[in-house]
Amino acid sequence: MELKEVVEKHEERLNGHDREIGRLDKRTIAMQEQINSSLVRVDESNRFLREQNMKQMDQNNDILNAVLNRNSDSDKRADELKKLNAENRWKLILGVAGASSLITYLLDKIIELFAH
Repeated sequence: MELKEVVEKHEERLNGHDREIGRLDKRTIAMQEQINSSLVRVDESNRFLREQNMKQMDQNNDILNAVLNRNSDSDKRADELKKLNAENRWKLILGVAGASSLITYLLDKIIELFAH
């Protein structure tokens, strides 16, 4: 084989390698573009999920505050009812005591009238 043929075969192999490297470069670029577009979609999905989580946290806070306020209002009403019950109990005791004193006084006066 002549040197010229060896050089030509070598050049053909180099050209083949160049074509293969070019094909691999195109494939690598396409894969990188797919990865980039996937990352963009993942970022958008994460942003959406973060927004949803924030909305859900706000709703949960609103629900918790409503429950706590309702419990607080319920406790206030229970305390007011206890206070009213205690006041009414004392009013009843004083009313009964006052009425019995009045009845006793009236009976004493009636007995005095008939005793004379």
